[in-house]
Amino acid sequence: LRRFGPNFGVGDTVGCGIDYANRGIFFTHNGVFLGYAWINADLGQSLYPTIGIDTRCFVSANFGDRPFEFDLGPLSERHEKWIATAFSGFPVSVPKKY
Repeated sequence: LRRFGPNFGVGDTVGCGIDYANRGIFFTHNGVFLGYAWINADLGQSLYPTIGIDTRCFVSANFGDRPFEFDLGPLSERHEKWIATAFSGFPVSVPKKY
């Protein structure tokens, strides 16, 4: 067990995401990327969302039914560039028209 990230308080938005490209699990705080808590995680096993708190504050969860506080756009763009670079040396065959 290790401490990760800042303390959170009333009104804060804490996010947790999975980066499948590097098998990383990351956290965000009020829309700001905090970094990867795990890299090379075994994503083949079942994962269950869990919230642990030590207060009696109200907590709500968003599993995608509302927009996320963290903008996934830059992360997605980085992955698209990574994939394009990784496959740039491979020949691409175009099917012949009959």
